[in-house]
Amino acid sequence: MISIDCGVKEGYIDTTRIPYEDDDNEFGEIHSISDNSFQNQPQINKQLMSLRSFPEGKRNCYSLKPRQGKNKRYIVRGYFAYGNYDNKSKPPTFDLYIDVTNFTFIRFTVANTTRRVEAIYFTLTDTIDLCLVNTEQGVPFISLLELWPLGTASVYQDLLNFQTLDLLTRVTLGVSSADDQLLRSLCLISYIFLFFRKYVIKFCSFF
Repeated sequence: MISIDCGVKEGYIDTTRIPYEDDDNEFGEIHSISDNSFQNQPQINKQLMSLRSFPEGKRNCYSLKPRQGKNKRYIVRGYFAYGNYDNKSKPPTFDLYIDVTNFTFIRFTVANTTRRVEAIYFTLTDTIDLCLVNTEQGVPFISLLELWPLGTASVYQDLLNFQTLDLLTRVTLGVSSADDQLLRSLCLISYIFLFFRKYVIKFCSFF
């Protein structure tokens, strides 16, 4: 698992025992926002207090190297809390790529909302690049980036080997194990094929 709190100066372990890394990038700009300038997000409120923006360049990427390596499936998740960090009251719109796949775009209907996007991705290489692409509609930024390995869950096998799935919605069913507070039982509802959007898959998963 890789968790990056974008814009912080050093890593830490939060109250859920998840270690968060700093992004340690030489590019981009670091900004902070106040806790009343965006929609509250339980459990990750602290992680949304900082962000890294990318005013320079068309395409800026985070290169993630999970220890599980290639030929595996991962959940790639990003959080974006604008919080009017630039005092312009005009959140940007920009594209997100996983490697060479344009899997979604970031757009805010209300400035103080938090955007969360995630995808299931099967990688053929040892690294996964998450790239923010400037579309000339404001400066791209990111608050939090996570990469979760999916292990050997059979529900993800065969059919999904070379296709990226984008999350439409998720419903939390509760903790599945009294011995592990971090293990959550989640029903992943309506993942949509990016390449075949007319198909919808419904399933539940444990991770």
